[in-house]
Amino acid sequence: MRELTTQTGIENLINDNDLKDKVTLSGKFCMGNCQNGVSVTVDGELFSVSPDTVEEFFKTNVLDKLS
Repeated sequence: MRELTTQTGIENLINDNDLKDKVTLSGKFCMGNCQNGVSVTVDGELFSVSPDTVEEFFKTNVLDKLS
């Protein structure tokens, strides 16, 4: 079984929740937070996300804000 990356996890959650028209996912090379792993911004707020935390992050910071 292939291990999911943070990016793949977010992409899957966007697709699984039919949010392609409401969520924009784009890549950036440096957000000044590399020492903390993958960085994600939601409404201008910066988060550090890992494959282990991606589902909880998405629920709390994406789904809950859209509902």
